Amino acid sequence: MIDPKEQNLSGIDIAAGNTNEHQQKMQDSHSLENNQENKTEDLEAFKKENESLKEEIKKLKEQVEEFKDNWARERAEFSNYRKRMQQEILLAKNLGIEEFAKKLFTVIDNLDMVLASKSENPEVQNFIFGVDMIRSEFLKILQNYSILPFVEKGDKFDPMLMEAIDVEIRDDLNEEKVLEVYKKAYIKHDPQDKNKYLVLRTASVKVGKPKEVINNQQQYENSNNINQQ
Repeated sequence: MIDPKEQNLSGIDIAAGNTNEHQQKMQDSHSLENNQENKTEDLEAFKKENESLKEEIKKLKEQVEEFKDNWARERAEFSNYRKRMQQEILLAKNLGIEEFAKKLFTVIDNLDMVLASKSENPEVQNFIFGVDMIRSEFLKILQNYSILPFVEKGDKFDPMLMEAIDVEIRDDLNEEKVLEVYKKAYIKHDPQDKNKYLVLRTASVKVGKPKEVINNQQQYENSNNINQQ
């Protein structure tokens, strides 16, 4: 037979064990609920922090785009400024060259007058030879800056390049031609395009005009006078 004491003790032990187990389950359940609540709170906090980070990233991206736009604008402005400065420097340089060249034209004119003189004296001929060498050096200097003399005797008269300070009527001409060159024209070629040039000085020339052209002009003027009357 089982001893009642042992039976009671065994029952107490079983009941106590059941109670402890129940308490443990309750504690575990409570802890689980707390953990879930904590996780929920952590998740909400994470979401808020994530939204805050997204907003911050958005602002930073906007700032980056603004910085890029400002940088691109300033770069473009600086590039335009540099181009303007280069153009102004080039313009000032060209103007300086042109003004200096114009001063040389008068010197070369005087040398041309010396070269036009004739003499059989050897000493004078040597002097003229030296003058010709000096003139050639001046022309080389001008040529380095794309400045060349223009208009020669026998050229077709061009009012854009020449000024007729003397006129001679000729029967042997069929168009206006240069009979004498008193002062040469000087033109400055564009280094990038040889077909483009700037007239630095027009030529002073004597022009030969065909007699037929003069007659046609007179007939035209007479006709106009009659019509006006």
